[in-house]
Amino acid sequence: NDKPVEMSAKITFIDDTGGFGFLCRNTNLGRYEFMIQPNGNWVIRRNSSYWWDPAVGYHIDILAQGTSPAISPTENNMTAICSGTTLSLAVNGEQIANLEDDLYPEGEIALWFEPHTSANLIGLSVKTPE
Repeated sequence: NDKPVEMSAKITFIDDTGGFGFLCRNTNLGRYEFMIQPNGNWVIRRNSSYWWDPAVGYHIDILAQGTSPAISPTENNMTAICSGTTLSLAVNGEQIANLEDDLYPEGEIALWFEPHTSANLIGLSVKTPE
């Protein structure tokens, strides 16, 4: 079922490569992905790729993206919220994006690092606000 979830992490990038992110509503049909990079880039995307069946294909829709001065090249506090149809991203206390999408109403959560990311995950928090 759709249960609101708030995922937060303190991440320290060691160099200027890679990225860090959260997944929400992760199922066999797809997921939402939130990512920040040490160069200030961020993205929220809907990944409808079927990794277990390459014949079906690879498909990612960018729902929102940009560059924010709130994202530090070193230490960041990132929060991603999936609640109902709302997807929100905040970094270092600044709201970066808030959008609506209703394709995936439920699923698991996860965190991920892009390949070749040099970083430390200092803290992690997951809440299910009611």
